[in-house]
Amino acid sequence: MLQLPTGGGKTVIFCQIVKQYLDKGKKSIIVVHRKELLDQASRALSKLGIEHSLIAPGERTNPEHSVIVASVQSLNRKTLTFEPDILIIDEGHHAAGNNNWTKAIKKWPKAKTLGVTATPCRLDGQSLGNLFQILVPGPATADLISQNYLAPVRVFSPQASVTAEGVGTRVGEYIQSQLVERFDTPQVAAEAVDNFKRICPDAKAIVFCCSVLHAEHTAQAFQEAGFSSACLHGKLSKTDRESLLQQFAEGKIQVITSRDLISEGTDIPDAQAAILLRPTQSESLYLQQVGRVLRTSPNKRFAVIIDLAGNTWKHGLPDDPREWSITRGLRKTRVVQISKCTCCDSILNKAQEFCDNCGTKNPDYKPRKQNDDSAAPSLSQEEVAKLEIEELNLADITDTLVRQIEREIRLNWTRSNGHGLYYYASKEENFSEAQLEAFERFLRNYTFNESEIFGPYGVKEYSHLEGKVIDLLDMRDNGLKEAHAREESSDPHEYKLDSWRTDCAWNTMFERIFNRFMEKTFTFSNQDSLAYKVYVGKYSKHVHTIELEDLRFYETKTCQLLTFYELDPLLQLLLGYYVPLWGKYGFRENIEWELSYQERLAEKKAKYPEWADWKG
Repeated sequence: MLQLPTGGGKTVIFCQIVKQYLDKGKKSIIVVHRKELLDQASRALSKLGIEHSLIAPGERTNPEHSVIVASVQSLNRKTLTFEPDILIIDEGHHAAGNNNWTKAIKKWPKAKTLGVTATPCRLDGQSLGNLFQILVPGPATADLISQNYLAPVRVFSPQASVTAEGVGTRVGEYIQSQLVERFDTPQVAAEAVDNFKRICPDAKAIVFCCSVLHAEHTAQAFQEAGFSSACLHGKLSKTDRESLLQQFAEGKIQVITSRDLISEGTDIPDAQAAILLRPTQSESLYLQQVGRVLRTSPNKRFAVIIDLAGNTWKHGLPDDPREWSITRGLRKTRVVQISKCTCCDSILNKAQEFCDNCGTKNPDYKPRKQNDDSAAPSLSQEEVAKLEIEELNLADITDTLVRQIEREIRLNWTRSNGHGLYYYASKEENFSEAQLEAFERFLRNYTFNESEIFGPYGVKEYSHLEGKVIDLLDMRDNGLKEAHAREESSDPHEYKLDSWRTDCAWNTMFERIFNRFMEKTFTFSNQDSLAYKVYVGKYSKHVHTIELEDLRFYETKTCQLLTFYELDPLLQLLLGYYVPLWGKYGFRENIEWELSYQERLAEKKAKYPEWADWKG
């Protein structure tokens, strides 16, 4: 799951990922849930010169295209022979439970899945960690503002005649009918118009309302006050919606009112102000709404938020620091600490001494201390890793992986000639340049250890090399040259046999060296000082396409939780050899059994107290 603030360029990023897949001859599907988002993704792909098909009402699919942009509703109704290598879920926070998004993901279990969203959390509390393994947080809103990728923001909170206090809640959100009854009044509409006139009368504005009818009433109030205004809602045709947004971009319409249609995903960089008339318990929805006006444009010095719903007091400023979790959603790192300018109603952080709108001194100013009690307590690296393991819903499968590696080592000792590893590594097309370089570097800078190579028997002719750094590949090449030199003085058949013996001997030596390397890193004989503990998402027992890239590695020395690609490139290459995925005794089958066993054991412990200390 990729998290990036609204306006940070998620569409551009995932279209570049599609291009990288396409360059490798791989196929992609982008899944969206609104026509506006489908058109937006289509335009971004076209700018990159990527030919693609659309799956939506009235559209046809070209079987020659390797990229599809699909409406999630249409995608689930359609039967495709198309097999994507990657599935990109726009506004990925919708993918939870058993809804349209999860149904689309389950149609292609072999495809990689990338969710993208500004707000990886859900109001219903459902975890996104059942579908997505890793959360990749992008730069914070404040960082993007400081680098001029987003517009600076000024928030105003004028005195409002009504609040959401006392409004009932259902499934964690305010009951809409009660909000409409309280906020869809001429008085609230008049307050919105008056504050717009006072704060930013020349700005292009979006007004977020409690219902479509509320949006229509508010648009009418702006029209009566002399502002060109229109209501944008889902009942309009595609042509009418596009025409309305085009008129807004050209300045023919100054104020757009809406309920949900432009609160998520829609790109309207010309919007300069947002007027909030819809209270929400959802910080995700709040950030999606205010994010509509944070995009930069040539004539925008800063974005303006006029909050008449009290959302800022509940959720904080748009550019406050926030931390996201793939399982818990939003984790606030700091208590909301804001106050209001006594002169212009601007919302200020309490650590801000003067109002940046009018220069008035902040009456609640408190200099930020180095050890601020409102900040989240600092955690050790080990505590951070444990928290990540919990939040990613990971299961410890170290024992399973260790048994797999030990089995392969035993087979290596008994296999005829034992030169599978060197043959495996010789297929350069299967490995990255960094992996091949690491493999060669290890062999060219090997500290000679006779017992590693020859076991308890030893070979006297090599004893003088003990402890020295030598180039094993160079020694191997010299040995083969000597075998070739004997060609003229020996029988051709004997020469070929001699070359074969020399080659096998060296390949067997390499195999033994790496067997010992993996033993030191992973095996039971070194259980108390394992270099890594290995984890995988608990959901994986339902997935038969698990790859090594799906594993997480806890490095005991640094207490860091690493992805496969953060490991040493040499270890990446070796794991591919020592942990075969397929077959009756392959890693996938063992993982499925292990996770099912852990689940059954947890149920037993919960049911029978006497099982509490049983480790299996």
